[in-house]
Amino acid sequence: MSCASSGQAHGIRQVSRPMHEIDGIIQPDSAGSEGLASAAEPLNVHVRDMKRLAGERVAMVEGARQGIHRHVTEHAALPEVEERKLIAFASG
Repeated sequence: MSCASSGQAHGIRQVSRPMHEIDGIIQPDSAGSEGLASAAEPLNVHVRDMKRLAGERVAMVEGARQGIHRHVTEHAALPEVEERKLIAFASG
């Protein structure tokens, strides 16, 4: 019986040594992963802010383009209106 116990103890030591080595590898990696996740969160906030600001700038540029287009269109029609007024005045 003593031989069997001794063999089991030896087998347990052989299994537990690699398990401790694996724990020694996994625990620092886990802590490193948690640190990276903590560092990534502020970056995610900055990315969301930058996307929002970029969207606002695009909206401003588009609004300006529409305003310029409207202004050009309105002023391009003015000579026609003025010409009709002159013709009406001259005719009347």
